[in-house]
Amino acid sequence: RAYLVVSAAVLLAAEVGFVVAPGAAWLWAVSVGVAIGVMLPVQFTLPLDVEEDPERVAVLAALMLGAGYVLSSTGPSALGLLRDASGSFAASLWLLVVAGAALLAVSALLSAERLARPPVPEP
Repeated sequence: RAYLVVSAAVLLAAEVGFVVAPGAAWLWAVSVGVAIGVMLPVQFTLPLDVEEDPERVAVLAALMLGAGYVLSSTGPSALGLLRDASGSFAASLWLLVVAGAALLAVSALLSAERLARPPVPEP
């Protein structure tokens, strides 16, 4: 899963760039677009790496997508509330940096052994 780690690192670097060098926002925006463009399709394949049975893949994909979209739907409101409370976008951007660091850490923990399919018992 090197693609995920590299993409998460690029995303994190771009998020830090938005905070510390906002004058190069065009560069950070392109970097975020490239990172997400690589990460999104790779993440969609993760259920296929973990499960073999189509029904179990469907359940895992539904959980991953459902929980992921519900969690991510809270982002704009949470970042807006943080911006309103702090009076600046800096706090919201730093929160995105924290989320990017967490994504990088989780991506780095994914290994072939962790993603290995469990043996399917014979019926």
